[in-house]
Amino acid sequence: MNAKAQKKSIVIRVILTLICIAGGFVFPLLFLLATFFAWTIYSDIVDPKPAPPVDAWYVRRWIATSEDPDWKSYFLPYCESPAEEAFLEAMIADYKLLPRSGVLFGSGLELNLQVEHKPYRLDFLANGWLVIEIDGAAYHSSPEAVERDGIRDKFFTDRGFSVLRIPAKVVFNTPKAAVEMVRAAVTKGKRPGAVMVRPTPMSVVQTLLNAAKSVDKFVTDLDAHATKATAVDHALRSARNSFATEKIVVDAAMKTAQLSVDLEARFAADPNFRKRYDEVFARINAAGVRNNIPRPERADPIVIAPITQPSPHQDLNVNQAILLGYLALTGERSRLFDEARRQIANDPRLAPHVQSHLEGRGCQPTWEEIRKPCVGEELRSYLRSRQISGPSTERDLT
Repeated sequence: MNAKAQKKSIVIRVILTLICIAGGFVFPLLFLLATFFAWTIYSDIVDPKPAPPVDAWYVRRWIATSEDPDWKSYFLPYCESPAEEAFLEAMIADYKLLPRSGVLFGSGLELNLQVEHKPYRLDFLANGWLVIEIDGAAYHSSPEAVERDGIRDKFFTDRGFSVLRIPAKVVFNTPKAAVEMVRAAVTKGKRPGAVMVRPTPMSVVQTLLNAAKSVDKFVTDLDAHATKATAVDHALRSARNSFATEKIVVDAAMKTAQLSVDLEARFAADPNFRKRYDEVFARINAAGVRNNIPRPERADPIVIAPITQPSPHQDLNVNQAILLGYLALTGERSRLFDEARRQIANDPRLAPHVQSHLEGRGCQPTWEEIRKPCVGEELRSYLRSRQISGPSTERDLT
């Protein structure tokens, strides 16, 4: 923060301190807030903090001009996938976009990228109202991903935005078509929003009372957030416990199978090692019998409750939070089983050992889940059968 900005911040906090002191006679809690502001003002005056060093690479995007021949290289690194890079290249070429203050401007278009809009971050934002998302098949084709994208889209449409989703394969195969989709959405225009009404000027007393009410609302919202978190935890507790047990069981099965495969390979490579192993194992058993050491009993079966979607909550906000938490959990669960499938596909010798380990512990449903095909592999097979796979498409699927 430079000296001018710091001075402006101190002035604002002084005003807020005075407002809190005045409102404290009505809502005593405001005295605590006034004390906090006063302490921060004192700290900044007594011990001003030096301005932090600036990341030169990050700054280049915001100060780049069209005269800089490398300006495009300051924007492309912000793209989070090859498909986004290809889309940005196509938009720059078609709209003749040029940089200004970190944003690209062209023929009737303003294009910003990686825009933060809590709790989301947008791939691209055109003209301040058109949300553009580039969807890779690997992360947007499953039923869970489709439902998650629907919730995200509704969040933005409810706030007056329009949403345009462009499949990555369209960007790779026909970038001109992707640009035309944007052009059609821009031509269609922004969704009609609410009529803005100019507020009536308020008196100083009313301003102070509103500030006090804001603090009271903050406390109320904080309590509501805690209640919401408790409801979400209660709704997802069973599913989270089941997934945690599944993860432990699957990890143990994969590690045990790998040890068994390594041991079998050692036996095959060195018959003498197998002989010595059997001799040592026999001596251990004999010592146990001789000293009346009981054999370990078979462990009780591990019971894993099925993971099901929680029942709808009567509060819509809580219900949305529960659904998002459930989708995140099922996504992590899918990654766990996909990783197990990939390891078994790379080394099929693991399969019988994993099956034996899981069935021996009463986890037959877990083995059945591992036996299901990987969604990514199914998608790749489909693309190859349709002869539309290629280096760019394969890279986007990963």
